[in-house]
Amino acid sequence: MRNLFFSDAIGELNSSLAHYWADAQLAGLNVTLLAPLNINSVQVRKGKADELAKALEQHHKLSLIDRAVCTGKSDMVFLGTGPGAWLAICPANSEQPINELADQLDGLASITDQSSGYRLFRVSGVASRSLLARGLAVNLEEPEFNKSEVVVSSIAHIGVTIWQTDDNPTFIIGVANSYCESFCHWMSGAIQGVIQDQKV
Repeated sequence: MRNLFFSDAIGELNSSLAHYWADAQLAGLNVTLLAPLNINSVQVRKGKADELAKALEQHHKLSLIDRAVCTGKSDMVFLGTGPGAWLAICPANSEQPINELADQLDGLASITDQSSGYRLFRVSGVASRSLLARGLAVNLEEPEFNKSEVVVSSIAHIGVTIWQTDDNPTFIIGVANSYCESFCHWMSGAIQGVIQDQKV
């Protein structure tokens, strides 16, 4: 998964939320709010799973997997979020915008633009798992958790979608836009907690 674009995606410049993670480096963390990406929800139509997989292989060389994993290449990834459901994500400057999926998958899946509905955070560093463990009731340690897996859960009663992109480790955390600042409040406190733990 190192070739996926998330590790190199551009951060939002001068974010008004950056003060929430101002102490991240003191905890051995690097936190970035990513600039908006193209994000669509994809829901397979009844009985069309095989045809959907073939269409994605044809158009994007993407091997679709119907479970909570991340699959794809540098131009597009599919995140399994439920039975027959995915989030399809590609760079905002992609030469083939993700909304073209509506034509490519016509009659095979329902496509809904979610680009304005999500914000993505990139959290990396040796303390990343410790940070997320302060709010996430899912073990992100291998072998229980592998890099290809996607976690759909909650932190501080806020829905999150989490996956790992490299061995740093680097995690991407998807949060509903309307809960973005609430998540930042939680993260700010969690960062302070990690710093205190490291002093012990």
